[in-house]
Amino acid sequence: MEIVIDIDESVPAFARAWIGNEVTELVEQIKNAVRRGKLCAGDALPSIRQLANDLDLDCRTVAKAYRVLERDSVVQTRGYRGAFVHSHARANVSKPPSPDGSGAR
Repeated sequence: MEIVIDIDESVPAFARAWIGNEVTELVEQIKNAVRRGKLCAGDALPSIRQLANDLDLDCRTVAKAYRVLERDSVVQTRGYRGAFVHSHARANVSKPPSPDGSGAR
């Protein structure tokens, strides 16, 4: 999986300020990979430490992105086994987020 951090100005400023530019970009890159079919249900994502090293990011940034993706039901974590693409991820990335931000669909 290839992920490139390139800050996208089309993301609303309030969203970038709340979760950070790098987190926002990482979340969007993973969601786009799911939309395009490059990531499918059950696919393993890199560990937080590995992805942080690959992208030269802080581990906390990647962990926050994974939490946002889990909230949006795009990723599901399985304890120490890691993070995997959610079984309904493709459907969930095509839906707009809930107005209350709870991730409920």
